[in-house]
Amino acid sequence: ELCSHLDKFCFFVVALRPYQQLAAAGGDAALCWLRRSLNHLLQELDKSLLQLRQARLALMHVAKKHLQDLAKRISEAEELQRRWMQSLRHVDE
Repeated sequence: ELCSHLDKFCFFVVALRPYQQLAAAGGDAALCWLRRSLNHLLQELDKSLLQLRQARLALMHVAKKHLQDLAKRISEAEELQRRWMQSLRHVDE
């Protein structure tokens, strides 16, 4: 789910590239003329960012739950799992 939302976000960012070029060439007048279609793209971009954030939060929730489960049985954890647990301290929410 996270990857599909990231793909959707990238799609809309790429779709906005021509508008950036038009804004650079035509300035505010060009953006006012394109406002309606630009507004739709920006709404879709905003929606995809929200979905991306929610998917990331869900993933972090699952990761923390897994971390708690591993911590409860740390003596049974493999080296790779311990390194994964240690690397989570670098995650900035």
